[in-house]
Amino acid sequence: ILSEKEALATEELSKRREQILAIEVVSVVEGHITAVVPYGIMVSIDGVEALIPQEEISWDEQEISQILSEFEVGQTLKAEVLSVDEELGKVQLSLKSVTADPWKELSKAYGTGDTAKGIVTKITSYGIFVNLPKTSIEGMIALSSLPEDIKLAIGGSLPVKITLIDAAKKQLDLV
Repeated sequence: ILSEKEALATEELSKRREQILAIEVVSVVEGHITAVVPYGIMVSIDGVEALIPQEEISWDEQEISQILSEFEVGQTLKAEVLSVDEELGKVQLSLKSVTADPWKELSKAYGTGDTAKGIVTKITSYGIFVNLPKTSIEGMIALSSLPEDIKLAIGGSLPVKITLIDAAKKQLDLV
């Protein structure tokens, strides 16, 4: 009986190793979410568990708990394979790698000095946050640079001028 259990365990280990060896680094794979955990997302790729660490989930800078709340167990997604550790049986994935970097998209669509009609997304005591068309990036306008009599509402349109795009610092300044 013991040797039968050992044989089954060895066979299972061998099968798992073959599945892991079939996963190629830099390939795009499809899998199903098996768990959403504080450090990332667990995904099953044809029976092999893989991890999308939190820094590889989204380009967005919002709180990781907010980002993770957008994902559900059972959801299907595509991700790029970052690494495969055959010895440990670990596979690491990236969602960011299969989506465009919004800062590169912003730099393609706009340059310093360009004007656009943005959408007000947030109003704070120090400034107005505005989302530019064709991007998912928000820029800030300091309250001191706005006329005192301006009426603003979240969701409202506001003409803006781009004064700085710094993709490295992830900074977009508007007036």
